[in-house]
Amino acid sequence: MSGATLGFFIAGVLVAFLFALAVQMRVMAGLVLRRAAQAKFSELVDGTARFAVVHAVAGTDKLDAGDAVGEAATWLRTEYPAAIRHIKIARLATAVTAVLFLAVLVTWRFTAGAG
Repeated sequence: MSGATLGFFIAGVLVAFLFALAVQMRVMAGLVLRRAAQAKFSELVDGTARFAVVHAVAGTDKLDAGDAVGEAATWLRTEYPAAIRHIKIARLATAVTAVLFLAVLVTWRFTAGAG
C-alpha cells in the first residue's frame, strides 16, 4: 500500500466518520424534539409529533392555526431554536460529507488508484 493510497484511505475514513456524526446529530436532535412535543401536546402520537418536528425545522407556517401539529411546530421553534439550528447544520453536513466522500473516492481513483 503506497503512501498516497493510505492518505486517501484515512481521508475517506474521516469523511465517513463525519457523515456518521452528522446523521447521529440529526437523529438525536429530532428524537429529543419529538419527545418534547409529545410531552407538551399529549394529543400528538408518534407520527404527528415527527410531522411537527419536520415543520418546525422547515419553518413552514402553512398548517392550520387550530391544528395541534401547527401549534407544536410553532412552540418547538420558539422553545428550542438551538436544537432546530443543530438539525439544519446536520442536514447541511450530511449533504456536504456525502459529496466530499465521493470526491475523495474519485480523486483517489484517478490519481493513486490508477496504477
